[in-house]
Amino acid sequence: MSVATPTRQQMRLLLPAIVSLLRAILAIAGVLIRVSPARALSMAPWPKPSGPYPVGRCDLVLESTPRLAARVWYPRAEPGGNRAMLYSEADVRAIRAGQSILPTAVLEHFGRTKTSAFEDNAPEGINPSCPLVIFSHGLGGHVAQNTVLAEELSSHGFLVVSIAHPGGAAAIAWPGGKVEVLSSEQRRKLLLNPDAIKSARTVRHARSPSDLRVASLKHAMIEPLASECHRWAGHITAAISAVLKDPRLGPYIDLRKVAAIGMSFGGAASAVAGECDERIHAVANLDGGQFCADLFERESRTPLLLLQSEAAQLPKGRAWNDFFYERPDKQRIQPLARYWAVGAGHLDFTDLTLVGRPAIRSLLGLRAPQGPAMAKDLSAIVLAFLQGALCQRHFEMPQSTAKAFKPHVPNLVAH
Repeated sequence: MSVATPTRQQMRLLLPAIVSLLRAILAIAGVLIRVSPARALSMAPWPKPSGPYPVGRCDLVLESTPRLAARVWYPRAEPGGNRAMLYSEADVRAIRAGQSILPTAVLEHFGRTKTSAFEDNAPEGINPSCPLVIFSHGLGGHVAQNTVLAEELSSHGFLVVSIAHPGGAAAIAWPGGKVEVLSSEQRRKLLLNPDAIKSARTVRHARSPSDLRVASLKHAMIEPLASECHRWAGHITAAISAVLKDPRLGPYIDLRKVAAIGMSFGGAASAVAGECDERIHAVANLDGGQFCADLFERESRTPLLLLQSEAAQLPKGRAWNDFFYERPDKQRIQPLARYWAVGAGHLDFTDLTLVGRPAIRSLLGLRAPQGPAMAKDLSAIVLAFLQGALCQRHFEMPQSTAKAFKPHVPNLVAH
């Protein structure tokens, strides 16, 4: 029995009902959380960075085109000051204004969670000669979504700039109290695009390598997502230029060591930026399905790390992005590392993996057996890749992550 694919008009009519149902479910969860936030969330203790440097954090506006709100983490010469909260008061207000499906109590809990970084009004005491990392969130994401990773990198000497992509972030808190949220139209076009949903289904049901090849290319070219991916890549390039010109940051950057990292759609955009901007020397894509045909059956210009969740697995040992980042003959000059995150869901690649209560984890699609271990292992493998790609030109996977991340070799042989 075949099931008809919903038309665009049907999708538009169903969307309010789907959103209302999700909000009702999460409202019930929110009531339970309000009764006992600690018991309902069971948040793991905040991970302590392993590096030798204390970490500073501040929010800046990068004077680029377009202007970009950014959160910056950096290695400080000395510790001192107040610990920064995971979400600032402005973050909580902005995300709430953006009608996030996360219960208010969860946001407020994150607003009470102290991180390991010291909060500064402006960058101060930065260690010189820092490698630069530009981080990009996913569609509907936030600059603070991967704070654990940012703190770990900064504790090892990296300056990390997480940029808020206008028209793609769930919410942006600008200085002076201005809030910018993801519009309903953008949500429909990007997050609930019916053509992309239908195309993804075709990819998942591809029966042969040739079918998967065609479906992967068509999916990568879906509009407006392909154009949006290029737009985000432009933001990354603009952010690099703005950071280098900023007198508060530029003098401390080592131009020979610049990387682009992103989660989900931000990972795909980072890969495209790595092709367009010769200042970028390494790219890490954290569970992002690749949009844009720029890297289809083409070797990435830089060393590239691809980490994927179980959601990216396809039948017969295949996966999303198998036809990207390398030529059909598999001959490469630059290193390419593909890994599975064993048992992990998509949002386990963010700080949400620290939520411990099984019911809430299930509600959020978190699947990693041990959230704190997932956060630690993710940070360790990304750090090892960046240190290898930017400093040693050779990447060796940390032994401590061998159980959590398994190598993936695309199986593109017909059965």
